Amino acid sequence: MSPNINNNRHQSGRPWLSWWIGWRYARPQRRRGYVSFLSAMAIVGVMLSVASLIVVLSAVRGFELSLRERILDVVPHAQVLGVEGPLQQSAQVIGQAELHPEVLASASYIEAEGFLIGPNDLVAVVVNGIDPVQQQQVANYDNFSNPPALTSLAAGEFAVVIGQRLAELLGVSVGDTVNLVVGQINVGPFGATPRQRQFVVRDVFNAGMYEFDRGVVFVHQQDAAVLYRMADQVSGVNLRMRDPELAATVVREVARKSGGPVLVTDWTRKHQNFFAALSVTENVMVVILLVILFVAVFNVFASLMMLVRDKRRDVAILRAMGMSKWQVLRVFLVDGLGLGVSGAVLGVILGVALSLSFDHIIYGLELLFHTALVDPSVYFIDRFPAVLYWHEILVIAVGAVLLTAVAAMYPGWRASRVN
Repeated sequence: MSPNINNNRHQSGRPWLSWWIGWRYARPQRRRGYVSFLSAMAIVGVMLSVASLIVVLSAVRGFELSLRERILDVVPHAQVLGVEGPLQQSAQVIGQAELHPEVLASASYIEAEGFLIGPNDLVAVVVNGIDPVQQQQVANYDNFSNPPALTSLAAGEFAVVIGQRLAELLGVSVGDTVNLVVGQINVGPFGATPRQRQFVVRDVFNAGMYEFDRGVVFVHQQDAAVLYRMADQVSGVNLRMRDPELAATVVREVARKSGGPVLVTDWTRKHQNFFAALSVTENVMVVILLVILFVAVFNVFASLMMLVRDKRRDVAILRAMGMSKWQVLRVFLVDGLGLGVSGAVLGVILGVALSLSFDHIIYGLELLFHTALVDPSVYFIDRFPAVLYWHEILVIAVGAVLLTAVAAMYPGWRASRVN
């Protein structure tokens, strides 16, 4: 029997040999010079790419979830409004809402615009005339760092509850007085003057949502009716749902059974543009980070091409000993997978660690540089949490490893052609 046949049988009897050689090639301590440097940079590149994808996705997911929860806390899930002016059939709407199994609570309200004047400034605000008891059933203020004391509002006292940002702008605190000016005219002996009323600041709340803390005020519904001359009329009815995702469907059912022409809206429609813009931003960021990942995978490709060139003599010896082309290809596939797995594992560890500490890192950087990295006037919230979804982390890690395996195919094929 010829030596070559013996060698082929010897190699085919050891299927683990190519895996073992590939693992030895993948170990950094077995490399020297420029090839070793390229391999290290390839691992670092994959690690940073994977970590960046995890951190960015977790930050965007956390921001979107936090903002969504905050919005659902401070705004009604759905509203039924009058077509032109006040809602005439508010009693029928409330009656149908109470009968619907998906509606938790309903409350009539008066909503109008005005200007609040304090010692320091004049600020445009949205005035919410509410029934204190009913309002706390259609909104959840328990998650506020300082919830509004709506029960302190009593009819006829002309008291107002304002946000912390607004109080700072106006230069007022609890017990101070402010003037509320509305878009109506009083005609008297001295001519026409804007309609206004003095209100006492009863409480200051902090929702942690900039636009709400700055531009929304609460007064008693009867006081708002007097100020805006609405008598027994209301602007609409707020609804709170068991499942906010069903708000659009449920509010239409309630409106249809109430009779008469009405307008309906829900939280998804009112904030649709914002969430759409957030989704586009997320997609753009992911594409940019994927490009960076492809650059890191190219480093794996370059590293393996240099390794093939460096190990041509070793490959020739293995081929002479009877190793098949597939076994040679598998050697470099194992090497590429080793680089990819190492980078992916390190990237997952780094990305998860940074994501779990993201809010603290942002806070530390703000203290270090004395600047607000998360400006509530831009991001609507005053904190930036991160939320990890493990299936996304798995997809990122497996995707990075598969890309490195694909990058190893051509260098492995080149090596298998060495005789």
